[in-house]
Amino acid sequence: MAKHAAERYTLRAKVFDLVPQFFIVDDQGNMVGYCRQKLFKFREEMILYTDRSRETELLRIKARHIIDFAATYDVKLPTGQVIGSLRRKGLKSTFVRDEYVVFDEHNAQIATLQEDSAVRALIRRCIDNASIFMPQKLYLNDMSGRRIACFRQHFNPIVFRIGIAVLEEDEQLDDLMLIAISVLAAVIEGRQSS
Repeated sequence: MAKHAAERYTLRAKVFDLVPQFFIVDDQGNMVGYCRQKLFKFREEMILYTDRSRETELLRIKARHIIDFAATYDVKLPTGQVIGSLRRKGLKSTFVRDEYVVFDEHNAQIATLQEDSAVRALIRRCIDNASIFMPQKLYLNDMSGRRIACFRQHFNPIVFRIGIAVLEEDEQLDDLMLIAISVLAAVIEGRQSS
């Protein structure tokens, strides 16, 4: 992989917002998604809209269970059709490094999402502000190990930002799934940082 592949999408969120809001823009700066996370819900759910007006729903990410250490999140279209899901690897993601299993609409595993390095992940978890010098990177690999995408956190003390670089096109992982993965990664990272 090139050191910095071109980013197709960027997710941004203000660090100090009382209610987390995520803005997803394409490489031309056009808004393609907006999410305002609801607080204090028993079953976590994130609704992504086409823009800030929240009139047109793009997709919905919802945890399957109220309390689940290794949570599974279904990604659905506004029609209710599941287009995929992500399952967080419980203990490993909490204590070592973030890792998810990605499934298609038929619940067949199609990819893995993993933080760049166990050593770097442990340093980021154990040392305050380490992510300033070692921003998080998550790599999405298909079942053959082919790297499909990179989700790279950019350091900014005021705005949380994740760039999504598509390295290889994949018919099983379309742009909506990539955007859903970035929103989920931002929510989990925000929870770990607080």
